[in-house]
Amino acid sequence: MLLAMACLVGCQGCGTTAAQGGRTVRISVLDGGKIAVNGRVFTRDRLIKKVKAAGARPTTAIEVSIPTGAPQTIMVDITRDLRKAGFTKILFVRPRQALTSG
Repeated sequence: MLLAMACLVGCQGCGTTAAQGGRTVRISVLDGGKIAVNGRVFTRDRLIKKVKAAGARPTTAIEVSIPTGAPQTIMVDITRDLRKAGFTKILFVRPRQALTSG
């Protein structure tokens, strides 16, 4: 009985930890120097403030979507700004493209 109770408590603790740590903040680089954080658009100079306002912590995963053909300097600048603010989990992605054949 005691062993079963310990397993139950242990499993609940693990589930809580996973749920809290699984959050991702999504950044999208848009045209004209704009950026969106979780869908809300603003100018790039407000990036860190908006990421923090979205609830990001230093260990929060941050996914940055950049358009195809965007200059590499954008990735370098965003990475520098996020790391300077203490964020460590940064992932850059490109929009998916569907290929069709006829």
